[in-house]
Amino acid sequence: MGKASDTRDHDQSQDSPKTQGTYGKVRMGTHRLTSTRVAIKQIPKSMSAALTREIHHHRQLHHPHIAQMYEVIATESSIWIVTELCCGGELFDYLVEKGRLSEDETRVIFGQLCLAVAYLHEVGIVHRDLKLENVLLDEHCRVKLGDFGFTREYDPNTFMETFCGTTGYASPEMLQRKKYQGPEVDVWSLGIIFYCLLTGTLPFDDDDETIMHAKIIQGDFEDPAWLSMGMVSRKPRGTYFNTYLQMHGISYRRYCKRILLSESPFLGFWRTPGLPLGRCPTRVNLLY
Repeated sequence: MGKASDTRDHDQSQDSPKTQGTYGKVRMGTHRLTSTRVAIKQIPKSMSAALTREIHHHRQLHHPHIAQMYEVIATESSIWIVTELCCGGELFDYLVEKGRLSEDETRVIFGQLCLAVAYLHEVGIVHRDLKLENVLLDEHCRVKLGDFGFTREYDPNTFMETFCGTTGYASPEMLQRKKYQGPEVDVWSLGIIFYCLLTGTLPFDDDDETIMHAKIIQGDFEDPAWLSMGMVSRKPRGTYFNTYLQMHGISYRRYCKRILLSESPFLGFWRTPGLPLGRCPTRVNLLY
């Protein structure tokens, strides 16, 4: 399917409604010339202002592990967004069905997600709402990152203050209303997703949101005994990891390659003490 053109309103034929999305109905469609199956979101025009920034960012993203936005069509009453069809549904539902994933499958899915997030950071934007529900799967179970409602440009020399996203995946910086650069909160959320895939549960979870906040800030999570040694780290606060992934140290591409090739990826949730925020201390660390 090509980019938007003057004849775009004739390119897709609609099938029956597929599901009800956050803002409106989502239909399955077929491109008449290529027979490509697509998802078509119908959004009331009254809600279009809230989606302007999301559309602006999403339509510029082109990566194998990001759900492609093909076209945006405006009519008198609706905004129609044509995107790549992800038949596999949400990673959340996939995980609920399987309970938890094997370490080998986790390595593949998590590695693909890291490649998508690395691309976002390389083009100067942060997602800020990484969670299982926003990771889609195609028919071959390949990752397709979506939902860019909280996406923003970031500048290494400036800081953000907005709290956004989902509490269970939020970093301590956000919960404590501290300033942050952006990439570090995405990497924290990646660590949460990694833990979820391996264990089938959130590392910091409680029905009482106040208690959940405290657990996240204190780093209070369980290390299941049945995980392979080194998969999840419980290091005492204030100690350094042997290996750090930093935005100005190990590149994201090298990091993603390590995840895909490593026999035993190592995950830590702790911040690196003593480093300035400008160095982007991260909580995903790999040891071999």
